[in-house]
Amino acid sequence: MKRIALLLALVSGLVIVAAFVGTASAKAFTPDTAAWLAPSCGGNISDDIWEEETEGDCSAHKTGQAVCIDGVSLTIYAEGSELTEMLADIRDNGDSAALGACSVWTPPPAREAYCSVAGNTNPFTGAPIPAGTFLNLGAGQPNTDKHYSGDVPAWFVQGVGLTCSLSPTQAALAAASTQRVGAAGDPETPIPGIPDYAIYTFVPSK
Repeated sequence: MKRIALLLALVSGLVIVAAFVGTASAKAFTPDTAAWLAPSCGGNISDDIWEEETEGDCSAHKTGQAVCIDGVSLTIYAEGSELTEMLADIRDNGDSAALGACSVWTPPPAREAYCSVAGNTNPFTGAPIPAGTFLNLGAGQPNTDKHYSGDVPAWFVQGVGLTCSLSPTQAALAAASTQRVGAAGDPETPIPGIPDYAIYTFVPSK
């Protein structure tokens, strides 16, 4: 009976694995881990299958605990010490496992290069910022920060990079240019979440 129960649990566990396939962070669990993570308490995941409890003792599991297994956040109903041992066995299987939900990496706010205009002021001292000063600001910050209101994106000069200083010849070329590039001089290419990525006017060397 125990072998039959474990076999059924393995099949159910593989169904769980299939449900996770296609997510950005998940990978297929090893067979034993997949079997242990099959629902066993009213549709919830517990330590019963890991403990080889064929009938389960769901009444002992009052509260679920968040865990992170192979980049997948799950809730497992188990006693604290038993859950720690279960996670250790999961790691022995070759899967990553830790207490607590999986952390989600949040990219830092985008930065953009701007050139100051007359009327800009230092937000800390209130001192005027000379027009034409190169500024490293948050993306779109001049639209919301009065200290930098009216600032314009820097120019990307071929062979130089981003700058706020143009010679008369470069200024004429900039005025005639319709090409926009990113901070590295790459062509305008839509990037998810950054609709205004290519904001810099490309200024050819000649």
